[in-house]
Amino acid sequence: MGSGVLLAALVVLWFVVLVPMVVTRDTSSTRAGVGQGRTLQRRRAGDPVRSAATERVSVDRDTLRRTGELRVDVHAVRRRTLAGLLALTVLALVGALAVSPWLWLLQGLLDVALVGYLAVLR
Repeated sequence: MGSGVLLAALVVLWFVVLVPMVVTRDTSSTRAGVGQGRTLQRRRAGDPVRSAATERVSVDRDTLRRTGELRVDVHAVRRRTLAGLLALTVLALVGALAVSPWLWLLQGLLDVALVGYLAVLR
């Protein structure tokens, strides 16, 4: 297998992992005082493991939707997805022009994906 094909496969796998992470990122629920990442605290050697009793809570989603508490900004998700596809398409174009002609295949696939996504949005 040529190195170009291997590189293209790695790039595709990388985007398969990163694009869903960016698209499903919830930016509206950031809390004050909390950074972007999570900080895990280590347990001290002498601390016993403590657990609290929990109870099952039922959530009425219809009531939450009616009151406006449960709301997904669909337009923001669509904008982020479209921006991501457009950025990938531009990167593939630059890569195809500057790096390798093999990236024209990726460019074509991204063009089809972008046009298909625009057709779904219409």
